[in-house]
Amino acid sequence: MDFKGVKDYFSWLYYQYQIISCCAVLEPWEQSMFNTILLTIFAMVVYTAYVFIPIHIRLAWEFFSKICGYQEDSQLSMNLDAFPVHNDSTPLNTWTPAKNSWNLITKILP
Repeated sequence: MDFKGVKDYFSWLYYQYQIISCCAVLEPWEQSMFNTILLTIFAMVVYTAYVFIPIHIRLAWEFFSKICGYQEDSQLSMNLDAFPVHNDSTPLNTWTPAKNSWNLITKILP
């Protein structure tokens, strides 16, 4: 491997970066500030992509799988016996809240 060619290539890339971003006309302390800010922004973009892109891909996969009719086998869909089936003879909500919740609280607490 030609290390001199690789070194020349990276120095050429750095020179292109300085020309495109106008860093060549900045003073050294301005260059360091500019490079620090640019590196910080780049790091935040990479971190945000690392954290949020998998979530968005999963949500998009779920959305399009529901549209296309693909149903993934899961424990919730397989364990349907845990949920009662509603028919017309049983009411939807058999639990009714207490009329006076303060009396209920005072009975529970000493």
